[in-house]
Amino acid sequence: MSSEGTSSKYHIPVSVFQLHGQPTEQLKKWASDPNCIEQAEVFHFLVDQQQDAAAQALQELKRKQLAVQPFDPRTEVSADAKYIARRVAIHLWILLVALPIVIAIILYNLR
Repeated sequence: MSSEGTSSKYHIPVSVFQLHGQPTEQLKKWASDPNCIEQAEVFHFLVDQQQDAAAQALQELKRKQLAVQPFDPRTEVSADAKYIARRVAIHLWILLVALPIVIAIILYNLR
């Protein structure tokens, strides 16, 4: 007689929605145990948890860098540069578009 009818597979003792409160060692044990029925869910939870931790660490590093140097000239445009560019664009529009139209209207009416 073989024991093929009995299986050593088991469910984790908590719901997959309650994994946040579990110790990391226990989660790793469930994720690596081939007899755990929720092995894939626990593994994906661990991967997501590690990605979240990495993203938080990266965000904290960026925050510390901004505290040291709040303006990054490679990725940001200063308010002064935006103001000057806007003024130049307005004046060029007036000189190259509006002024010729006004002159054309005046010359047309003088004929």
